[in-house]
Amino acid sequence: MSHSKRSRYAIRSLGLVLAASLGASVLTGSGTAVGADPTADCVAPFPVADLAVGDPVDGLTVTTGTTPQGFTGEVLGTLKDGIAPGVDMVLVKVDPAGLDVDPTEVKGIWQGMSGSPVYADDGRLIGAVAYGLSTQQSWVAGVTPFEAMDDYLGTEPAARHGLDRRTAARVAAAAGVTTAQAARGFEQLPMPLAVAGVSSRFLHPSAKTVAAHPWMRTDTYAVGRAGAAGPGAETMVAGGNMAAAMSTGDILMAGLGTATSVCDGDVVGFGHPMTFGGDSSFTLHPAEALYVQGDAPSFKVANIGDAVGTVFGDHMTGITGRFGAVPSSASVTSTVTWGSRSRTGTSYVSTGAPDDLAMVTYLQGSMNHARVIDGLSRGSEVFTLAVTGTDAAAKPFTLSWTDRYLAGYDLADEISMFSAELSSQIASIPDVTVDSISTTGAASADQTSYQVVRVEQRRAGAWVRMSPRKPAVVRAGSTLKVRAVLKGKKGVLTLPFSFAVPRKAAGQLAELGIAGGQSTSVNFGETIASAQKALKAAVRSDTVRAQFGRGANADVSDYGDEGDYEEFLRGAKGGGPRMVTFLKTTTTAPRAAVMGGSALVPVMIR
Repeated sequence: MSHSKRSRYAIRSLGLVLAASLGASVLTGSGTAVGADPTADCVAPFPVADLAVGDPVDGLTVTTGTTPQGFTGEVLGTLKDGIAPGVDMVLVKVDPAGLDVDPTEVKGIWQGMSGSPVYADDGRLIGAVAYGLSTQQSWVAGVTPFEAMDDYLGTEPAARHGLDRRTAARVAAAAGVTTAQAARGFEQLPMPLAVAGVSSRFLHPSAKTVAAHPWMRTDTYAVGRAGAAGPGAETMVAGGNMAAAMSTGDILMAGLGTATSVCDGDVVGFGHPMTFGGDSSFTLHPAEALYVQGDAPSFKVANIGDAVGTVFGDHMTGITGRFGAVPSSASVTSTVTWGSRSRTGTSYVSTGAPDDLAMVTYLQGSMNHARVIDGLSRGSEVFTLAVTGTDAAAKPFTLSWTDRYLAGYDLADEISMFSAELSSQIASIPDVTVDSISTTGAASADQTSYQVVRVEQRRAGAWVRMSPRKPAVVRAGSTLKVRAVLKGKKGVLTLPFSFAVPRKAAGQLAELGIAGGQSTSVNFGETIASAQKALKAAVRSDTVRAQFGRGANADVSDYGDEGDYEEFLRGAKGGGPRMVTFLKTTTTAPRAAVMGGSALVPVMIR
């Protein structure tokens, strides 16, 4: 490292000290971040075409706190079109001697080092550390050229960038790996989701859970949240910590990396995409690094500060943010009551993406339940989910649904997963913008439930069991009297139903369907109007629905005797009576129990 470079580092550090004395940033009620501006560098880019093998470089990154440390290195070569057509990748061997890390634990560049600026010997900016070897952790980095970091490229980024044999041999010697290993090339440094406000047990779903709920993020790890005296905008300088958040409030979810350059109120960093979302609306945050965890791969542990602006670009060569106003956000609120304990918590999702809204709904609900119930608990909960926003015609809407949910393992996880899935379906309706999602629930340890086991008809003063092989029989113009028999741990429950039989239905065939609300399904459709209609017709899980006519129980698929019923229909259609055209429905009032199971039997109308 030349003496002039050491002087430049000293000037940068002095600027940080002076800026820090101006105070930490805060958020005003208007959604605008105020506080000291970061020290601008506005360094000119160094043309990648002018680099040569062996050229010395130095760079900046943070391992502890907010002040960048300097490191040195040398150019190993340039991988033509290594990032995208027209965007080369510069290969650099980093010397960790100047970094405050334990070389026996941290064996190479780490998650969170993405965006660390790398400078040429004349002080111009070559680019940002953004890629690492595919095979193992090493000190060989793939650098995204700064001259391309403001470009909005529309090509899907490749997952891996291979090396020719000559370059692979040079990289292998520098990284201490075999040529074959080096030839497998470079991958983008991982950008896992840093999450604050959530315990680790909610951050590592099983493969089965993820398969059932594709919006679930698995690349998450826990970080902290800085207090009121935490880092401000003035700490976000070249080489300083930088985070882009999908959500704030109770649940903070962010990508954590490094700022590459700050100039004219804008900051560019990471050197690779956050989610490759193009035009974006993440909140921009400073952070305070605690240490670099020496796992494989290593990653930065940090406390993330308050929002200080907006990340408006998320492209192949990095993210771009602006200090000042923060983006508008959708609120996600959970209110949970458990006996005398109650809490309301709120998070704010700035991206508006259905997957992000669902993930935050799940985490917000899970952690709020965990805080209030304060332990693993089975039970049930009567909850209301309400979603507001604007539809495809930009008209405001409100969707609301109240139900009872039974959790056989853990209320905190199961009820929140259910709410998140509903939220995801609503937010995924085309051209819908969600403004708020709220859940309000009264939870208890009560696990009372019943299952429909059979249907009986009142005949000649007695109740007779019906089945597909023993249909109900009723005269046209009379009343069909039936009852559902349900069983649970608390005993047997019978629920009577009656239907007037139209006179014109004489000689026809009808269906009688009984279903506990838990066994029915709801299809929201492709519009808000269809979702409103679906919710209006939906069956609460603590009720039992009876249908008489044609198409009974069309939304139920768990009949134990479905095969027998289909066999009966096939026989009836072979020259037998035709099916009625009407459908009559009645539903019980909600009870303090979850109702499941279903039955479907034919009815012969004489």
